[in-house]
Amino acid sequence: MNWNIEVGEGHPIYDIKYQEPDYLWLAFPTGQTVAQVSLTDKQEVFKIGEYSWDDNCEPLSYPESIFIKDNNLFIPNMGNNKLFKVDTQTKKMDLIMTFQERIWQYEETPIGTFIVTDTGIYELENDTN
Repeated sequence: MNWNIEVGEGHPIYDIKYQEPDYLWLAFPTGQTVAQVSLTDKQEVFKIGEYSWDDNCEPLSYPESIFIKDNNLFIPNMGNNKLFKVDTQTKKMDLIMTFQERIWQYEETPIGTFIVTDTGIYELENDTN
């Protein structure tokens, strides 16, 4: 596929996740934005954020990575220490947890749910689903 989609307004993409049947979710930390792109329509169909160059944005603040499971998109934010969950069908976003330090990644595996922060990799005790 030739990538001729204009998205991100010059901000670098830090993470990409595929969602069936034909969507990509893209994380733009410096733009304080996460966007959904349709591969069929070759255009952005949804976004959280406004591709701002401002460092103090809400709700997203440096979303360095993203994680998809079923119909849920998890967005850890390095800038404000918040973990959000977005229902990919309804686009409803909920704050799951606020951490004491910067959160870089969130991942669910068969052996547990983990986050990466400045001081290490931690397993979450409570199920955030």
